[in-house]
Amino acid sequence: MNNSPTLIIDKLEIMGLTKSYEIFFKEGINIIWGDLDCGKSSILGIIAYCLGASNLDSYGELETKAHSARVSVTINSDKYIFERNLFKPDSYIKGFKKKINPAGPSVILSPDLDGDAPDGYIAFYIMGLMGLPIAKIKVSPSKTDSTLNRVSFKDVLKFLYLKQKEIASDTMLNMSEKYRYVKNKEILKFLLNIHNELISEIEAELAENQKELNSKKNERRDILKFLGNVGFEQLSDDVFFNDSHEIELTDLEKKITEIKHDYNSASGTTELVERRLKELNDIVITCNEVISNLNDDLSNFIKLRNSYNEEKKSITLSLKLHKDFHAPLDIDIKCPLCKHIQRSNEVDSTISVEYMNSEKSSLNKKILSLNDYIEKTRNKLEINIKTLQKARSDIHDLQYSFNDSYARQVSELVETISLLENYKANLIAENKIKERDSIIQNKIDMLTSEENNLQKAIDILNVRLIEAKEKSEGKEKIISKLSTIFRWLMSNSLLQNVSNSHVNDNLDFIVRDKILTELTSGGVRTITSLSTYMSFLIFSIINDSNIPSFLMIDTPGNNIGRYRTVNTNGDEIASDQKIYERVYEQLYKIYELANKKERKFQVIIVDNDLAEFAANRPNEFHIAKRFSKHDSNYDYGLINDYKSQ
Repeated sequence: MNNSPTLIIDKLEIMGLTKSYEIFFKEGINIIWGDLDCGKSSILGIIAYCLGASNLDSYGELETKAHSARVSVTINSDKYIFERNLFKPDSYIKGFKKKINPAGPSVILSPDLDGDAPDGYIAFYIMGLMGLPIAKIKVSPSKTDSTLNRVSFKDVLKFLYLKQKEIASDTMLNMSEKYRYVKNKEILKFLLNIHNELISEIEAELAENQKELNSKKNERRDILKFLGNVGFEQLSDDVFFNDSHEIELTDLEKKITEIKHDYNSASGTTELVERRLKELNDIVITCNEVISNLNDDLSNFIKLRNSYNEEKKSITLSLKLHKDFHAPLDIDIKCPLCKHIQRSNEVDSTISVEYMNSEKSSLNKKILSLNDYIEKTRNKLEINIKTLQKARSDIHDLQYSFNDSYARQVSELVETISLLENYKANLIAENKIKERDSIIQNKIDMLTSEENNLQKAIDILNVRLIEAKEKSEGKEKIISKLSTIFRWLMSNSLLQNVSNSHVNDNLDFIVRDKILTELTSGGVRTITSLSTYMSFLIFSIINDSNIPSFLMIDTPGNNIGRYRTVNTNGDEIASDQKIYERVYEQLYKIYELANKKERKFQVIIVDNDLAEFAANRPNEFHIAKRFSKHDSNYDYGLINDYKSQ
């Protein structure tokens, strides 16, 4: 049985400011083609971006009309949805299983390794979903103290996505940067299942996976234990929301509003009673204002009187002290230490008794005046309080002077409103319980899913450990299989002098005894690039590997355009149309191979032309999108309403 993971893109949705833009894909071969500068390449870029790619090449139409994107993907038969802000690459990525849950995202993921998202790094998370083991590769294999980096899906994506700018370019797999190219070849060893490390390293991977599995089990057990301790016997039967809950609440609100209106109508009084109630209410309002002002005045008068009394006490005390202790200072004083006679003259620094008596008299008058104001204010306050109480009493008597039939009618309406309000409160409470249970259930399901994925990875590692101990397949044999695939693709490409193409022991793809960076023909470079990536796909279909059976190719017609007929450096690429068609014929062979092996796979191609071979086989080559700037039967571009702006 082939254990290579599968990855199928089901739908890409661009969420716009006023509408959404959708593209649906199928298992097998999908083609997006059309005029230049229609946003075709951006579709592949956005898919990669939603799956954790670091950045996105944006353009005007996208920035004007859109804000985020969702990609729906099937990984090993399980459906997931990933949502990401298009223009904030540092923002968290939202993840959902099977469908969007309005109660909240199932997982919150970080777009980079150093992020602090609660559910970790997306590139590690997707590796777990695919059931791939946790593995670390040496950045510099020749160094014994080389840094070990954990393989992430961002690393794997380099072997699944052939960008337009990388076709026929030294940048493919970072070939122009020795350090990065060596690291990528180490990643390729992991993808090909080349185990040239000691068995102990496989066991170390097993231990790391088992440790993480135990952690997930403990976390799920702790959640269930907590639920049991707080009395949760079971979660709600229906933990997922649906529109019926919102509709029921809306209808209930409408019904309550209607009955309240009936209540207001029924409780309306005659014009005379209404006028009298208004008069009494005006009296209440006026009295309240007057009482408030009088209370303020009374408080201020009392504070002022208290202040005057304090001043009066101070003056009275001063007068008493002056009387009791004042004496002339023009006397002789003998120093108790040296026995010398000292003399002190009185300093005229005191306030005169006459002045203090005058101030005391003035304060007495002010206090008497304030006492009068306070008494009058209290009388006014008492009058207004009695008026207020009388008005309130009259309002009470008037409101309860209706006949029994009116009282019964109002009572029934009040009872109905009360019942509906209680039902509304219960419905809201029930929805909150479902929302809470949904969040809990999502977490439990996600932990269970992660446990299953980790267990699958552990099972795979156990199988590989047995194989490594009993009949481990050597590096040479695996490279030989990959080399055979690459040689077949190159030999059937219609290029000449490429029959000796192969993959060497260092995992370099050799054509005409040269690596890609040494080839001079753009056409040969293009076919070499395409054959390299198609080799990965075919290998994943045929063999047990860590390579997902998935491939995205951006504009394979680079340097071999369908209608181009110019020789390049004397190469035999004058007949570009045949070579271009042969690319699609080879993709068709991959389609047949996958069907024969009963293997799921997916290829998504962006191109400026539609190969005649593909056009004649619509069942095998699914046209996911066609763009045209001139034919109104097709969308103008990815953002299909931008032209009308």
